[in-house]
Amino acid sequence: TMDLRTYRVEKGTRLMKRLLLMALVATAAPAAVAAQMTDNDQLTATAIVTQGIDVAWQANLDFGTLLPGFAGTVVLTDGGAGAFLVTGSQNAEVALQFPQLPLVLTRVGFTETMPITYTVGYSVAGDPATATDWTAQLPGPPAAPLPRLDAVTGQLTVYLGGTVTPAALQAVGTYEATVILEASYTGS
Repeated sequence: TMDLRTYRVEKGTRLMKRLLLMALVATAAPAAVAAQMTDNDQLTATAIVTQGIDVAWQANLDFGTLLPGFAGTVVLTDGGAGAFLVTGSQNAEVALQFPQLPLVLTRVGFTETMPITYTVGYSVAGDPATATDWTAQLPGPPAAPLPRLDAVTGQLTVYLGGTVTPAALQAVGTYEATVILEASYTGS
């Protein structure tokens, strides 16, 4: 036997329980929805520090002694061929160019000039006989694909040959010009 007062308390308790359950569901639902709408993951930041690139003179381009009116030619495999050694990271792709590749040699101490044309090749084997010809693109970089430094040694040799053409009345003396080779990593 339940009196009216007990009935009201029990009914009120049940109502409070229902309201509390509804409040819990109402507050948990947005959290569940929010959990489904967001996500995360991670990545690793990486930086590789590589060695710098170095261009080193190996040999001058030497045409020897010439007579006026007779051209002199040095091919890449001759002892007089010029050479630069490029050293850097193994198998790195490099851009090569000649920012200074004069079209004339100038008589030392004077103003007389003598025309010069170049032949250029590069080889990772360090052998001018296996050099890849680069002459057609001078003074700019070789045609694609760009050269890569050797996968083991990280080296590449650039060979320089050419032809000088003294005039029939060319002034006697020593003729010179400075040639500069520039190498840089491409990032590939």
